Amino acid sequence: MNFNISIDWKFITALGVAIGIDIFAIKMNTETATEVLINAIGTCKEFLVTEKCAN
Repeated sequence: MNFNISIDWKFITALGVAIGIDIFAIKMNTETATEVLINAIGTCKEFLVTEKCAN
C-alpha cells in the first residue's frame, strides 16, 4: 500500500505558532496570559470586521 502525505506551509506555520504560544504560556503568570488572550481576541475581531466592511 502506498500512502501520500502532503504537508503545506499553513500546517507548518500553525504548528510553529502553537509551539510558540505554548512556550510563552508556560513562562507567563495567569494575569499576563489573560491580558494577552483578551488582546489577541480583540485584534482578531477588529481584523474580521475590517475585512468584512472592506468587501
